[in-house]
Amino acid sequence: MSIFLIDYENVHNEGLKGINTCKSTDLVFIFYTKSGEKLHIDIVKIIKESKAKVEFIKSENGSSNALDFQLSSYLGYLISKYPKENFIVVSNDGDYKIIQKFWSSRTEFKTNISLSSNLSLKHTNVVKPDILSTLLDSEFKDIAKDIVDVTEKYKTKELINNELCKKYGNAKTKNINTLINTFIKKKSK
Repeated sequence: MSIFLIDYENVHNEGLKGINTCKSTDLVFIFYTKSGEKLHIDIVKIIKESKAKVEFIKSENGSSNALDFQLSSYLGYLISKYPKENFIVVSNDGDYKIIQKFWSSRTEFKTNISLSSNLSLKHTNVVKPDILSTLLDSEFKDIAKDIVDVTEKYKTKELINNELCKKYGNAKTKNINTLINTFIKKKSK
C-alpha cells in the first residue's frame, strides 16, 4: 500500500496525474482550500475511475501555510496508524523536505516518505529511498543515524570514508560504502 497526501493548492490538477495507475490498496488524501474547490470534469472522471481510496480534506484557512501544517499533522497521524507503509507527499513545495528528514530520523518508525510532483512517479520507480531508509533496512540500522551524520558533515567521499574507517574499521566501512555510494556519488573525491 502507498499513501499519497496531495497539496492540491500547490500542484492543482497536474498533481493528480497517475491516479489512474493507483492500486485498490492505495490511499489518496487530497488537501484543498476554498480557493481550490474547482475540479475539471476530466479530472473528476479520472478520480472516479481510480482504484485507490480517495478522500478530500478541506483545510481551514488562517495563514499562508495553513494547508501545509494540516497536511503535515495528518501525515504524522497516518504514520502512527501505518508506520511501515510508503508515504508520498505530492507537492512542489520544497519545505516538505524538512518533514521527510524529521521522520526519516525517527528510528522507532520504519517510515519511507518520498516527495513527488504527481502520483505517476511512484509507478515509474523515479522515487527512490533516502540514505537513512536504506541504512535502516540493513545490518547497520543501529548506527544508521551516525552514518548519515558523517555523510552530512564531510564534503568529500574520502573524508567520509576516513571518518567511517576510524569509527568502524576498514571491513565494516567497505560494506557501509557499498550501501551509501549511490547517495554520496555527487560528492567530490
